Amino acid sequence: GNYSAPDCFCPANQTGGQCPIGHFCPTGSNAPTECTGGSYCGFVGLSNVTAPCDAGFYCTLAATRPDPQNDATGGDCPPGHYCPQGTAVPEACPPGYFTNATGNTDFSGCKLCTEGYYCESSGLSQPTAQCSAGYYCPEGQNVSSPAAYVCTPGHYCPVGSAVLTSCASGTYQDEFGKATCKTCPEGYYCDGTMQNDTFCSHGVQNPAPCQPGYYCPSGTKFSTEFGCPNGTFSDQYYLKASSECTPCSGGMYCETSGLSAPTAECSAGYFCTQGASVSTPTDGVTGDECLTGGYCPQGSNSTTLCPPGTYNPTRGLTAETECTDCDGGQYC
Repeated sequence: GNYSAPDCFCPANQTGGQCPIGHFCPTGSNAPTECTGGSYCGFVGLSNVTAPCDAGFYCTLAATRPDPQNDATGGDCPPGHYCPQGTAVPEACPPGYFTNATGNTDFSGCKLCTEGYYCESSGLSQPTAQCSAGYYCPEGQNVSSPAAYVCTPGHYCPVGSAVLTSCASGTYQDEFGKATCKTCPEGYYCDGTMQNDTFCSHGVQNPAPCQPGYYCPSGTKFSTEFGCPNGTFSDQYYLKASSECTPCSGGMYCETSGLSAPTAECSAGYFCTQGASVSTPTDGVTGDECLTGGYCPQGSNSTTLCPPGTYNPTRGLTAETECTDCDGGQYC
């Protein structure tokens, strides 16, 4: 028959022997039992396992020490995993996490997936890849295009975005899930310093109409970037070029840029034909000092001739009363 004693094994066809290291032999054993996963058997002659494997390590079968040295019996807890005390099979960090370290002892060794990246599967030692264009990925994402983080109007999200990026002035975006912004169209301006129409953040969602007194070529950044030049004005919206500005009206002058109406009437003693930028023009094109033979009240667009029986030999008269009566013996 078999003889049974603690720490010994006794096969029927042999006399038996002492239980070897890496094994244990309960009472009545006819063969050594490999040390169970998660435990180690550090001595010969054991009737039970010595103790659980150390945290930060894993023990498969027949481990002889609490910290296996990366052999058939176990080893350091591998990257992408953590190993509490008594681990037989390393626990994988879940999707949305990763770790490139070895020897992690608990879940705290798993790190949230890096912002701008996603971690799709379990047991990762590094992120899967960058976040998809049109989306942004705060840390801890497990898909490339997280529905909760689609790029919103007024913003753009290139590949690998960690946060929304506001469309810069001169550009806009009126759609969801876009990687770039659109150029502001002519006749409109896109001011990125103004709050978004829909979302409480900066970034242009919808271009704004070009304002009276100004024109807006493609890519205009703010409402007063391009004023109608001196000598012109505009009371219209949506102008695209300076050529669409209106020359200052006859009898009026337009002193500064960006006017939606003329500044005021031309000064008395001068006339303003069209496009005058000062109240007393002398260029002979947009106006001039009132000509001899006539007078120019305030707001004149040409010289008004002195009435019959009068004359004027000098320039700059302002009223009919300044015309001189014709001399005796002369006719006018």
